[in-house]
Amino acid sequence: MPDPIHIVRRTTVAAPPSAVWAIVAEPQRLPDWFPCVERAFVLAGEGLGRLQQVEGPWGSQRFTRHERVVVWEPPHRLAWEFVAEWLDGQPAPHYAAQTRLTLSLEPLPGGGCALAIESYQVPADEAWAQALGSRSDASAAFLDQAAQRLAVLCRAEPG
Repeated sequence: MPDPIHIVRRTTVAAPPSAVWAIVAEPQRLPDWFPCVERAFVLAGEGLGRLQQVEGPWGSQRFTRHERVVVWEPPHRLAWEFVAEWLDGQPAPHYAAQTRLTLSLEPLPGGGCALAIESYQVPADEAWAQALGSRSDASAAFLDQAAQRLAVLCRAEPG
């Protein structure tokens, strides 16, 4: 099995963890802060084990993805894993044996919180490891954009 690809991006948010949690814990808020997501909603459940659907553009195609919440520790940690993915309604290539996105929120002395957004992928095979590895800078920039959008959104909303 290829080595995992692990990317972590951090920023400071001028809001307490509970205010950030109120945004990140609701899948319908994903389009507000996560790049390429145009629509997200709950398919089943709540909290740990919740199944959600996420949709948006991916290059010239449209993706639909099912994600399951695998860590639910309000208001400090949330993680979901990709369960299934489609491009233009057809099953997407199986590029990763595991894909997990984790958000961690830690209060800071004096207010606000430290936000970490972490992507962890285990490529499906060596060919996908090379393809995903060559995109790691783009993936890091994508996570930076998500973290910054979330920080701006938290400043704009009353806490």
